[in-house]
Amino acid sequence: MRLLFLPVFIFIFIMSACSSTETLTIPISESEPELDGNFANWDRSASLLEQTDGASFHAYYTENYLYVFVDIRNQTMHRAITDMGLTFYLAHKRDDRYHYAVTYPSGTMNLLRENPGAYRGLTTDPEWMQSASNRRLLSDLEPYIFERVMITERYNGRSSAQRGFVDYEQLEAEGIEFATNPERRNYGIEMRVPLDGSSIFDIEKKNLWIGFAIDPPDFRRQNPYYDDGHGMTRDRRQRQRPRQQQHQSSYEKWYRIQIN
Repeated sequence: MRLLFLPVFIFIFIMSACSSTETLTIPISESEPELDGNFANWDRSASLLEQTDGASFHAYYTENYLYVFVDIRNQTMHRAITDMGLTFYLAHKRDDRYHYAVTYPSGTMNLLRENPGAYRGLTTDPEWMQSASNRRLLSDLEPYIFERVMITERYNGRSSAQRGFVDYEQLEAEGIEFATNPERRNYGIEMRVPLDGSSIFDIEKKNLWIGFAIDPPDFRRQNPYYDDGHGMTRDRRQRQRPRQQQHQSSYEKWYRIQIN
């Protein structure tokens, strides 16, 4: 069995450009395609929001739905999403961007929240991951990251996050659908959201903020690693320069999209 290290130690970087995000125009399709997680059906160039080393982000819309595709491009990003999930945000107003979030796949560390004792150990005990039984506990959760979806709500968009989990079928009943292609080496995650205000995102056919994030747990302990630009390396200077909580170390991308 692979040795599972906390991905927050190997995948820490901040990518957020909300204040300078330009408005991007996305294409419209006259047909309602099948949601199957197959990127071959997409016009990759026209729908592209941005391409990075870790992923490319795409979107288009139809008369009734917004379609989003995240094409994962390497194993580092794939592993981070497996462990910490991929969070989607949608809102019309900038101040409401963090009001609701859906995390799919949910990620093994997020699923551990349903076991409060184990999650407390993960976030507070520096030796927690050294236990083979604890690593096995996370590994055993992997088959469920596509079956359980994490919903996050902040009542005014800024308050403390309230998180809960639902079965995927419950989310689908609310109109939000996801699809992945299990034959791919890395994740391809496709999302469809209705544009009639019926989903928890309450979005309609007008300009939107769309965000993607990979958020590690709020570790209440020091991080013994640092990013040297080439991957994570043991920080021998930790005792002299203790690091802060890991809540600020997340992957986050935002785009302002125009829907006519």
